[in-house]
Amino acid sequence: MPHNKTDRAYKTLINKEVTDSTNKNYDNEFGANTINMHFNDVWADTIDIDPSISVTAKIIAKEELLVLTHNPTVPNYQCYYAEINNEKVREWINDKYGSSYVVKLYDNNNNEIYPTDSSEWFFDYMTEY
Repeated sequence: MPHNKTDRAYKTLINKEVTDSTNKNYDNEFGANTINMHFNDVWADTIDIDPSISVTAKIIAKEELLVLTHNPTVPNYQCYYAEINNEKVREWINDKYGSSYVVKLYDNNNNEIYPTDSSEWFFDYMTEY
């Protein structure tokens, strides 16, 4: 049973994973990917609303047109992640820092696939994939 965005938000807030299992209630989900924060995850540099300023200051790196890799641990091709040099890209900056940080999805012909598309895709900035 596919989950929806409300289900994902609720489970994240109560420190539960979101699986596609129809046999699990929220209280049976494991809490590995939560919003708890470790000291090493705290960003100490200021991230500017204009990404070019943070890129010039070498606080962030801007990546464009990354090819996504299917996560084989999730059935039915429902999960992908980005890689650079065979390493998963992590520490995504979300749009709370400004609309220039929104992740955009494109098909093989470079046509943008909007979040309102019938596929109902979304990007999970928190768990990175």
